[in-house]
Amino acid sequence: MVQVNGFAKGFAITAESLGAESAYKNPAGITAIDHLFLMTTYTSQFENLSQTAGLSLGAPINNKFKISLNIPLTMTQDNPETINQGGQGLQIDSFNNYSTGAILSLGTSVLNDRIQVGASAVYRLNQLNKVRGQGLGFDAGVLINFTYATLGLSAQDIGSTTLEWENNTQETIAPRYNIGLKIPIEKTTSILVDSTIEENQDNAYNIGAEINLSKHFTLMAGLRDIQSDESSLRIGTSLKTSQFSVFYSYSNHQELGANHRIGIQFF
Repeated sequence: MVQVNGFAKGFAITAESLGAESAYKNPAGITAIDHLFLMTTYTSQFENLSQTAGLSLGAPINNKFKISLNIPLTMTQDNPETINQGGQGLQIDSFNNYSTGAILSLGTSVLNDRIQVGASAVYRLNQLNKVRGQGLGFDAGVLINFTYATLGLSAQDIGSTTLEWENNTQETIAPRYNIGLKIPIEKTTSILVDSTIEENQDNAYNIGAEINLSKHFTLMAGLRDIQSDESSLRIGTSLKTSQFSVFYSYSNHQELGANHRIGIQFF
């Protein structure tokens, strides 16, 4: 998953409007796009064993509709291939995994911009130990703006998504449902909270915050899956100019190590 801002905010972005990046959780948030832009992102994690890159494009179609395209790529290197020998695993080789795809999203505002709606078509292509699987899913979401808060609702992999693998097997990705709130505090600070509900999984609860120190500089922080023992603090920052923006986020997992993410957006 390719994110910088959303990662820094603990992925508590169901009620957030992040432009193209919102398509990863609530496509209604792409309605924040107000001009043509190109964004690239890069992530290094797990001592550089896993790397992620992404390309995002977004533009207004007219005064009402916005469109975005996200193309993520994640590669995990040197996965051990093992065999059972005497009841123990013996490494005989290593291989690389990757996942990629495309997220095409369309969004619009209604009722004098009090409500935003959006939908995405999500294509997935994964490779696991030289075997490929692919599938097509659909997401949809809504943002409802109240006087003192914004409510976000979204459904991902609606009706479930099936990946068809080359070895004649199928993998089912269950639907996920997200609900979140964005609560502004004065004009410079926002608090974000959300939850993800998935069949046969514990509910995930996330919290994030954003402080706009100026129109050019923003600080972000968050916790994802706060009830988990593996939850760790994430921090990030953004610097915006009239021609480009730079985003950075960081976290340190107690077992898996540091996670660095950087993004550059051109207008």
